[in-house]
Amino acid sequence: MELPRTQTDREKIKKLLSWLNAPQVDEVEIVRNDPRAKEKLEPLNLSVMGESINPLIDWLNSMRAGEIPAGLHDFSREILNHILARCRFFPQLSVKGEKRVEWHAAPEREEVEQRLDLGIQEILSFNDRDLLWRFRKCENESCRYRQKWFYAWNEKKRACCLACSKAISYRRMIQRMTPAQKERYNRRAKKRMDIQRENARKRELAHLKLTEKKR
Repeated sequence: MELPRTQTDREKIKKLLSWLNAPQVDEVEIVRNDPRAKEKLEPLNLSVMGESINPLIDWLNSMRAGEIPAGLHDFSREILNHILARCRFFPQLSVKGEKRVEWHAAPEREEVEQRLDLGIQEILSFNDRDLLWRFRKCENESCRYRQKWFYAWNEKKRACCLACSKAISYRRMIQRMTPAQKERYNRRAKKRMDIQRENARKRELAHLKLTEKKR
């Protein structure tokens, strides 16, 4: 398996991540109930992640890793196949590069539904190339981006940013400590914070004195 190297692949990854991290709102249902809501929802992009996309990605990645319990395999597959049955694609011949056939969303469907179809098509495409497992949700439970999706160029990566990576490492370190080790660590951490506060206070006083001299 090779990592995506072309600019087109990188753009597809970026586009899919942007779509996966859209707000958790079922826009398809909202627009059906109120056609005027479409203009208000347009900036939010499409997201039906909680009910459709997240389970689909989780199931495909769990299948790859062999983690789905035998008793739930057929049950979960039928539920996801019901979701996929809503998609509408049609093939179009193309002369772009080596790709001779492109799949497009059915034009008679609502725009938000077309975006859902195309998003699912991209997910299945990455799965066929054995790259979907690199799309992951940040494992930091307190992630300020709501545990956003990211692409793991490094297969060991578990966080969307450096701050979340440090938070995960800190949590794991604390979990491995004994009560006595935690107490010693907390005492040292408190001492460091006290020193930092004292240094900040000294800098502020020095700044005030300098300002007074200039006057």
